[in-house]
Amino acid sequence: MIEQLSKALGDTDDLTRMTIQFGEREGYLIYYSSLAVPEAVQRYIMQPLMLYASRSESSVPLTLEQFRSRYMAGVVCTYEHLIDKLLDELYNGAVLIGIHGEEDVLSVSVGGYPVRALEEPKLHNVLQGPKEAFVESLETNVSLIRRRIRNAQLQFVPLQFGGMNQSRGMLVYIEGTTEAAIVDAVMECMRGLRMDYAMDTAQILREVQKQKGFHLVPYMLYSERSDNASSALLDGRVIIIMDGSPFVLIAPASVGDFFKAQEDIYIFPPYAFLLRCLRYLAFLLAVLLPGIYIGLTSYNVEIIPYALTIAISGQRMDAPFPSVIELLLLEFLFELLRETTVRMPRLVGSTLTIAGAFVIGQAAVQAGIVTNIVMIIVSLTMLASFALPYSDLLNVARIVRIVFILLASFLGLFGLFLGFIALTVQLAKHNRLIPIKPRGASSE
Repeated sequence: MIEQLSKALGDTDDLTRMTIQFGEREGYLIYYSSLAVPEAVQRYIMQPLMLYASRSESSVPLTLEQFRSRYMAGVVCTYEHLIDKLLDELYNGAVLIGIHGEEDVLSVSVGGYPVRALEEPKLHNVLQGPKEAFVESLETNVSLIRRRIRNAQLQFVPLQFGGMNQSRGMLVYIEGTTEAAIVDAVMECMRGLRMDYAMDTAQILREVQKQKGFHLVPYMLYSERSDNASSALLDGRVIIIMDGSPFVLIAPASVGDFFKAQEDIYIFPPYAFLLRCLRYLAFLLAVLLPGIYIGLTSYNVEIIPYALTIAISGQRMDAPFPSVIELLLLEFLFELLRETTVRMPRLVGSTLTIAGAFVIGQAAVQAGIVTNIVMIIVSLTMLASFALPYSDLLNVARIVRIVFILLASFLGLFGLFLGFIALTVQLAKHNRLIPIKPRGASSE
């Protein structure tokens, strides 16, 4: 076994190999010094070995099980004999103890690499509710969920992601609350993934998108809030956790779920309903408002009230570019500003957002490159975009808005109407991971 392990592990600086004696029998100790906690190795491995060596029975040959039962009875250990399993144990921070001639190897878990402390969510701002976000540790994330959901039926099913670099994961659901069809469909979807590696659950989400076919809205929600994930579990959904990622996937998800914020369950229901309606209106403004302006001013001027037509015409007399060029130019500048804000350091980025928008807008209007009305249209569009609770929905709005601007520039309101019909059909065809079953329908 030691020969197979040595061949699989190769020669790396952080791999520790030691030869130990069990009486007349020779054994070995293998672990990664970068993953195993030195204090734990000293306490749970070295001290029992030194205790055995100091006793008179050290000259008596022992089997691995005899050594474990006498000197490591209080230590959590498992026996493995498959090379793949042993490698997984090493990558998880375990110490392997074996004896030449014995097939089974003792795996002692002493891992404990440093992890980030619990912090507030950064992607989804918390207005009400718990302020604990997931971190990059699988064990910490599992404990966050277990602490919130005190139910014996809460199930954790281990998963593996990636072929070349396997990452640990968990599929979580509440047995009896989550339909078996949902669990089976998600498990089948996860097993069908073909990827060399996964650094974040976002890669898993993109791979699911490829597997299930193109759609504007993802099939799963992407969240970092522990209360959001716990609420989804109690509502009968499943979540997917991956070691190394501070975000979890919530499945299945419909289009309407992307307009719901976690705070909606903490506030007065009628007010939550009004906020949700406001988000739907914000989405429509974000995708339709520039196209409506282009269609009205370029093709269907007769629909605009006469006074407003005079005001717009007066502004456009000295405009050097057509309306569609103005809109696309400002869209490009605002998207560039947004991307720069994301990549800049946080303190500098917040200043850049406010000052950059003000300076660019004022300079463009004063220079006569764009008109005031176009600046107002783009500003309202950006404000409406930021009202959307999920970044995936924001990305959809950004793509669809550009398409609608182009349609309106070629076909006017008729093109915008055709595009809106296509968008509605696309969203209506959003297929969850399993067919949606009406409430009260038989499971047969």
